Amino acid sequence: MTKFKDNHLYYLPLGGVGIFGANCYLYRYQKKWIMIDCGLAFNNDKVRYPGVDIMFPDLSFVEEIRDDLLGVICTHGHEDHIGAIANLYSQLNCPIYASEFANRILERKFAREKKKAPILKSVKPYEKIKLGKFNIEFMPVIHSVPGAFSIKIQTKEKTLIHAGDWRLDNNPILEFSDEKQWKQAGKDEVDVFVCESSNFGGFSEGQEYQLVKSLAKIFKSSEGCVFTSIFASNVARIKVVIQAAKKAGRCVGLIGYSLKQNYKIAEDLGLLHYDFLTEDDMATIPKEEMVIIATGSQGQKNSGLYRLANNQINYIDIDSDDTVILSSRAIPGNEDNIRHISNKIKRLGAELITCDDDFVHVSGHSSPDNIAQMYKWLKPNTLIAMHGEQEQVEANINLANSLKIPNSLIVNNGEIYDIYDKKVIDTIETGLVCKNHGKIVSINGSSIKEKKRISFNGACIVSICLNEEDNSLLKTPKVTLLGLDDHKIASQNTIANHLEEELKNLSCIDTPLVRRLTKKKIKEMFQTEKPIIEIHLF
Repeated sequence: MTKFKDNHLYYLPLGGVGIFGANCYLYRYQKKWIMIDCGLAFNNDKVRYPGVDIMFPDLSFVEEIRDDLLGVICTHGHEDHIGAIANLYSQLNCPIYASEFANRILERKFAREKKKAPILKSVKPYEKIKLGKFNIEFMPVIHSVPGAFSIKIQTKEKTLIHAGDWRLDNNPILEFSDEKQWKQAGKDEVDVFVCESSNFGGFSEGQEYQLVKSLAKIFKSSEGCVFTSIFASNVARIKVVIQAAKKAGRCVGLIGYSLKQNYKIAEDLGLLHYDFLTEDDMATIPKEEMVIIATGSQGQKNSGLYRLANNQINYIDIDSDDTVILSSRAIPGNEDNIRHISNKIKRLGAELITCDDDFVHVSGHSSPDNIAQMYKWLKPNTLIAMHGEQEQVEANINLANSLKIPNSLIVNNGEIYDIYDKKVIDTIETGLVCKNHGKIVSINGSSIKEKKRISFNGACIVSICLNEEDNSLLKTPKVTLLGLDDHKIASQNTIANHLEEELKNLSCIDTPLVRRLTKKKIKEMFQTEKPIIEIHLF
């Protein structure tokens, strides 16, 4: 059992380090804990984890300390930061603190899971709250979703800032990162800065307002309709597209349920208002006068762009005169889906434009230059890199070292870091879980391993009917092959016939013997392959 010191502040990541997504971070002080974020990750290894689309952080440790968990604090409303909460809330059972925008998204998620929403407490920029002995301040930052915060945590001994996702922008479209607040934090002294690393690795940040001119140019030069696919929560991008469309003399429509829902939240919060085209408008207005914003930039099934690419929308379609813009970059794990939908769009004859072709996307994450600027403002004594794969977090550490930050390190998932003593004091078992047939299971559990084995080796299921009086074989065994029906040696009929001959020749049949002989015969017939063998005796 870990020996904690009550006056020490501890940091424990459960996800988000060495992986894009599944962000989940714990802090302990004076016997109590707080959690920052609880998100999902996309599965980018379908061979290793077949049948798994999304993954969540393993909260087994949280169940042990649940009575001392004061709350979950959400930095913003993106899936990789809040996407696991509705599925895993039974392990949390505490209040949730987030922006009004993020809480409205959470309400939808709980409703979709048919679960009663917990206590959702909405907080505003600059608001300060006290949880136990933790003093929490919500620092407004720009990201690609409204209501994003960095979290300032103060205890009697230490000041820590957990950055969340952020970037700097001199001319913001909707919200802002308060430069004065960051500079003041540096003057007041920051002991630890826990900073994201997403944009290390050649990604360019840019400025959101610059997209207006670039998109307007594409809108003007396109002959037909311009379908622009974005992340559903990127309200600032919706505003940019509207401004660019006005410059090009076009009007704007929305396709995609989540996009419309998020716009409604933004409208309710006074962030944006526009009279979008109706379905009747989109069916009748000349296509060269329209820009259609659609969900599906990651190739998600049933998204707006997916349905358009598969001719599943009856009031508008994509044809050879149209242009499709993917105003995003690929989230790791979605590359195959994006490639699939891109090929469909190209087969329809439309022009496809991505961020590799033109300036059509601005990242919501800070570039290394912006992060360097932040390090100069804050001058933290310790820098902890998180939120990224190994390449990104290591690059973040290298940047911090080049700027002479005294103590720069990576704390891996499951490592308990003592901020006071500046060392890892223990490691807990952690990992990822997924939903399998409605149940939360480990991605390394038996059910996922069995799926993997079936996907590689197939399965052979044998049903054998015996006479209960003398255990004699009543009929030819029934054999079902999964993933093996076209095997060059063993077919269902040949296996059944061979088994019948083997069992008929036995002078005395008992259940264990039947099982042993059946399994042995099947293994002989498949030779080098090793299918799962399941035997049912009746």
